[in-house]
Amino acid sequence: MGGDGATLLIPPILVERAKMALLATQKMSIRAFKLNLRIGIIPVSDIPSPIELKIAKLRISNNYDQAILRGGGVTYATGLLKDPRTMHKYQIVGDRAILAEDFSGLECRWEDIISRHGETLSLIIMATESSESKNDLVYREVIAQIQQFYGGDHAMQPVTPRGLHLTLAAQKLNHEVKVFKSNQSAWQKWLYLWQIRLNNLVGMFLMAIKHRDSTLDWSKFKDMVTESTDYQKFDDTLRMVIVGSSQQRSQLQDYLEQKYKSGSLVYGIHVSNRALMTCLVFERNGHQVHFVDGADGGYATAAKELKQRLKNLI
Repeated sequence: MGGDGATLLIPPILVERAKMALLATQKMSIRAFKLNLRIGIIPVSDIPSPIELKIAKLRISNNYDQAILRGGGVTYATGLLKDPRTMHKYQIVGDRAILAEDFSGLECRWEDIISRHGETLSLIIMATESSESKNDLVYREVIAQIQQFYGGDHAMQPVTPRGLHLTLAAQKLNHEVKVFKSNQSAWQKWLYLWQIRLNNLVGMFLMAIKHRDSTLDWSKFKDMVTESTDYQKFDDTLRMVIVGSSQQRSQLQDYLEQKYKSGSLVYGIHVSNRALMTCLVFERNGHQVHFVDGADGGYATAAKELKQRLKNLI
């Protein structure tokens, strides 16, 4: 139900390495952003029956496969980490001072993506029926209604090749600088900022002239990025970042409010005029994913609204 966290599924053989990586991330977050992350590892075996953790893989593009999580297991595990009665069992503690950090491929190099229809919506919907089969019907109906209101995936996709623009602004690029150079001098941070700017200038030029070489067709680079976005996903809860008009949003809110009052679902909505994108690039011309959220609060704000509705429903 949260809008500002992340869930990773890892095999037992990688648990110790994962702990080190999570502690390193926590260390960086405190140092660079003054944000203390709650981190923990919950064994799947601690999820009791009849709650399940069902996993599927959805091919989004040639470069991005998305995980689909169902059965309530992720929601239950998140609750264990947040509940004061159980959190001590799962939280990770360690000596953060000795940990090396590696955030290779994590980038934030695009301008905010302005909605071409006026609004960018961060939407979280959780079905609340009495069985998984009934919840499945709710989600199918909701998705069908959203597509009817907004005109299908192509019309409501917030990221398009025409809307993508590499940035040179320090305000945007400094997010990446803080992640990679948070413990280094001001001079090293300045050098890294200009390194990113130079890379972006080269990228702008290569895309403008539609350069092609043995490693990358720059004329299709923005298409590749667009096709690898996670603007809609499912992990026990439907999450979407979509674009549309205020009239379309009013239709959607009326529909969702009706379903909420009938006890079928709870929801949260946050409205902005633009989307933000953070990129995880494993290969410049291959495996990558681009995380999309609404600006000025996005999923985190929508999650607060959803939780309040859930509290009222109970």
